Amino acid sequence: MDGMKRVFLWLMVLLLAFDILPMPIYAESEGTDMAGSGSAEDPFIITGLDQLNAMRNDLSAHYRLAADIDASDTANWDGGAGWKPIGERGNGDESEQFTGEFDGAGYVIRNLTINRPSEQGVGLFGMIGTGGVVRNLGIEGGSVIGSNFTGALAGNNNGTVERAHASVDVTGYGGVGGLVGYDYGHIISSYATGNVSGTNDVGGLAGRSDRTITESYATGNVVGENDVGGLVGLLFGGNLTRSYFSGKVMARGYYIGGLVGSLDSGDVSQSYNIGSVSGDRVAGGIVGISVYGHIGKTYTSGTVTTASGDVGGVLGANNGAMMENNYWDSETSGQSSGCSYNNDDYGVECVVTKLTTAQALGQASYTGFDFDADWFMVDGSTRPFLRSEWSQTISNVHQLQLMAMDPTANYTLANNIDFGNLFKDDSRADMWGTSDEAGAGFAPIGDSALGAFTGRLDGQGVCGPRLDH
Repeated sequence: MDGMKRVFLWLMVLLLAFDILPMPIYAESEGTDMAGSGSAEDPFIITGLDQLNAMRNDLSAHYRLAADIDASDTANWDGGAGWKPIGERGNGDESEQFTGEFDGAGYVIRNLTINRPSEQGVGLFGMIGTGGVVRNLGIEGGSVIGSNFTGALAGNNNGTVERAHASVDVTGYGGVGGLVGYDYGHIISSYATGNVSGTNDVGGLAGRSDRTITESYATGNVVGENDVGGLVGLLFGGNLTRSYFSGKVMARGYYIGGLVGSLDSGDVSQSYNIGSVSGDRVAGGIVGISVYGHIGKTYTSGTVTTASGDVGGVLGANNGAMMENNYWDSETSGQSSGCSYNNDDYGVECVVTKLTTAQALGQASYTGFDFDADWFMVDGSTRPFLRSEWSQTISNVHQLQLMAMDPTANYTLANNIDFGNLFKDDSRADMWGTSDEAGAGFAPIGDSALGAFTGRLDGQGVCGPRLDH
């Protein structure tokens, strides 16, 4: 018997030496390896990649990050398929979905790799279920590739995503978004800056949304075929409010919009687009095509072009959407008509107002906008910003300019800020509308008309803005 044991041990050594034994498809560790009990009062504490992966062992627990996570090793997991999404949509069984709470506490997961082009529900989370919450989390670097319902943070969201961001390129087929693939929950105060590529229902933030997106934005390039939007590809009965887009939307098919590709019985309000839109047909600076729904208190300044078919500065084709207080810059958009087609059978009008660039920089041009509660602009120098963009932690050029909203506050510069080519003549569609004929560029903080700057700006040793104007 002892001889047999020795033979077995030598055989195991040889198998390990020649790498014959199978390797795990992804690293696993038990949730008990984490500090905490997993309750709301005492969440599991995550400090490493193995602990992050162990979340799949208890999908209803509470978790909190306590450090940035380097997920570079996921590129080699599962034969190159990478990270396996946490939670599954399945057949609606909530026991398979993430219904717990994940608080990123401001930390970032970097270099996450997911390469699952034939799988649905792809992202850090495959499915955030009803009651599930993910907040205060960043995902930066790496890449995410899936089929239907693919997003950097979640393939599907039926819970709440709040104060999350993704700077990751995302590729999929249908229902593809920079942050969430298919959203039928809530996305609040979140953003995506990566490029997004898909076929149908493709958006810079969410591929499709049936519920609520508010105080969010996207800045990457969005490429698809049909139902392609800067923020949402298809908004189906959902609400998009206080949000903006500033990248490029490019589509090879139908229904392309600066904010929403197709609007079906949903609401788009208090939002703007300064990005460009190009496609085959039926495109608009705000919405490509609408079927019922509502569009109000929006503006757009980016170029809008199509190879053929309906194209409008605000809306490509309207089929019954109620509209009011919508504006477009006819000079920067290249469009003389705000709505290309309005279906009179629905008994509603396509209500849009045409502005020149000079007019677009004047507060008096925006009838219906509440500049005390919702909007802010430096009159004569900028287009309207959303007051919800303001933050004492400054991470982008909009927030830097919005210091003018409260020159008495204390601010912290979170990262380097480069204005790049924002003040070149070919960037007139941006917030400052700069050209020989219009905007004067960045409005100095502490201008006499807005009050002297008496607050504090802590640069924290990072590079301040590179102004070129």
